[in-house]
Amino acid sequence: MERSVIARAKTVQDAVEQALTLLDATKQQVHIEVMESEAKGMLGLYSKQAVVKVTLKTEEILDQSLDMAEYSPPISIAEASVNIPPSRIEHPVTTPSIDDTEGKVWIEAGQVYFHSKGNHQPSIRATEQISLWIDEVPILAGETVKLSAGDIVRYEVEDKVVEPVWDIHIDDKAMNVQLRIEAGYRIIRQVVDTPPTLRLVLKAEEQKQHTPIEPIAVRKKLIEQKVVYGLYHDEIKKACLSEVNDTFLIAEGEQAIAGTNGYFEIKVDTKTRKVQPKMRENGTIDYREIKEFPCVDDGDLIGLIYPPVIGINGVNVFGEPVLAPPVTGVIVLTGHGTQLSQDGLEILATRTGMPEVIIQGRHVKVAIIPKLEHRGDVALQTGNIHFQGDVEISGTVQDTMKVEADGNIHIKGNVNMAEIIATQSLMVTANVIGSEVAVGQLFLFYGQAEPILQVILEQTEFLTTAIEQLNRAAAFKITDIDQHGLAPLLDVLFRGRFKELHKQLLLFMRTIEEHKALINEEWQKYIKEIKNGFLNLTMSHFKTAQDLDRFVKRTAYLLDRVVLPQLDHIFAQFHYIQNSQILVGGPVQVKKGCYNTQLRCAGLLEVTGFLRGGDYYAAKGMHIQEAGTIGSNSTKLTVKEGAVIHVDKLLGGTILQIGSKMHHFKEDTLNVKARLNEDRQFVW
Repeated sequence: MERSVIARAKTVQDAVEQALTLLDATKQQVHIEVMESEAKGMLGLYSKQAVVKVTLKTEEILDQSLDMAEYSPPISIAEASVNIPPSRIEHPVTTPSIDDTEGKVWIEAGQVYFHSKGNHQPSIRATEQISLWIDEVPILAGETVKLSAGDIVRYEVEDKVVEPVWDIHIDDKAMNVQLRIEAGYRIIRQVVDTPPTLRLVLKAEEQKQHTPIEPIAVRKKLIEQKVVYGLYHDEIKKACLSEVNDTFLIAEGEQAIAGTNGYFEIKVDTKTRKVQPKMRENGTIDYREIKEFPCVDDGDLIGLIYPPVIGINGVNVFGEPVLAPPVTGVIVLTGHGTQLSQDGLEILATRTGMPEVIIQGRHVKVAIIPKLEHRGDVALQTGNIHFQGDVEISGTVQDTMKVEADGNIHIKGNVNMAEIIATQSLMVTANVIGSEVAVGQLFLFYGQAEPILQVILEQTEFLTTAIEQLNRAAAFKITDIDQHGLAPLLDVLFRGRFKELHKQLLLFMRTIEEHKALINEEWQKYIKEIKNGFLNLTMSHFKTAQDLDRFVKRTAYLLDRVVLPQLDHIFAQFHYIQNSQILVGGPVQVKKGCYNTQLRCAGLLEVTGFLRGGDYYAAKGMHIQEAGTIGSNSTKLTVKEGAVIHVDKLLGGTILQIGSKMHHFKEDTLNVKARLNEDRQFVW
């Protein structure tokens, strides 16, 4: 009857040693059956003991084994630390015959077998993926070890675990939430069975398993970050199951829907228009450009007022309201000859005349300009003309006389040593000699004032913020503001970071001085504030940042007033000009030419004749047929930087200036097209 012992210990080797002690036998005298392998728990401790069954061989088998020991060592079984299914233990493994396995090592059903005889020793090599021990001595990865009879081979296969990483990102406006996923996975490794071989390299098969994210963890994080609106639950589930790195939109707020500002729609023609050329008395055709003023009758619809439409508020992902942008309406001022309908949405004409619509920011001014027809000359007998509307003069304007109109002026005769002031446009069919002419001068002032006021507004806003910050500093509070106001501080700031503000304030004062005849009480009050608040550096009437804030608001109001309206009927047309001073807030056309004249316009200067002597400035460029003079009188042509001077024939001695760059022509030159390049150098 066979004798057997079942032993338990921390390791297979310890259990075998215990069984051999109880049986008082050697390994060659017993059969060893591994019933359960040991298993390690946390911190490397053994959580499961190994169980082996050791059976003593019968005498017949033992004698045979002892006889064969000289040439055939017993086969050793190496125990793997991986979990082996019970079926592999209960059913014995059929091993290859001794002749096939002599001096070889193999893996079958996850177990390492080897047959070592004398010098015929198989070898085994460790790899990085599989940890290897021989008689509990660790073998380094890449190291090859020969196996001897009685060696106990043990290996461990470690799975690779990459935990998923995720984070929640909320945009700056709290309108969308993104879930960024770095997918997690587990690589399960299992040793590959290998047929008998002289040199065994341990190999493992890998199986990758995705590690999902728990949606409840994501929802908990969203609650912690107070995301409560616009959640996409299906997208959260999809993101948690993602097997690739990706970004998912998991919550989205509702955008505010912008409203529309109120506006004014013009329903009549307010622009001057071209007409067909007229036939002269001698039968020839006058091809000169002619403009006519539009006209409406009593009761005509001039325009419609559209009130603002308020927008719809949105909601961010925190459940907070997102306000729609504010909307503004238009302020309509009805002037002469116009009235508002009962519902307040229509502007109607109450008289016949030319419609005038001026839009400045939110303000719309609508009026009907009447027309005065003066037959004959303007002389001492008739007196000067001052009219709130259009003026048409069939004769001449004689010496020392003045014609002033809050509209358009058309003079069919000469203007001799007279003064002409037109708010809108001027057409002189004959000659202008020794006269002073101003057309659209108010708008010329607006054009010069607008960029200056823009800088003043920006700089004073910064200045107010800077003073508020200084006011919180102890060093600033001890100054004697009650006695001197902000003057000492302004003096320091004007010499430092606010040099540009001081420069622009002085420039605006000079601009006002040039147009002082045009400014009203409102502008005069503003000038007084600049003088007493900023330019009086001994004592300023600005005591606090709140005083400056009121100045900022007044500047913004005036800036809105001077924004140039789009009025294409601010222009002047002349036939011939001599020894005169011309100031026009728009383009100028001269048919025959100019002689010794000072001309300044805010638009384009077109001369189909000549310019002989004088100083000419056109903000938007010039197109001249001939410029210059033979003699001592010089001719100077000036435009703003960025504009072009085009002269078909330029005589020597003529000076061209673009911006601050000047060029003096010494010789006659044809077809001159002058401008500045990016390096602010002349290009011809």
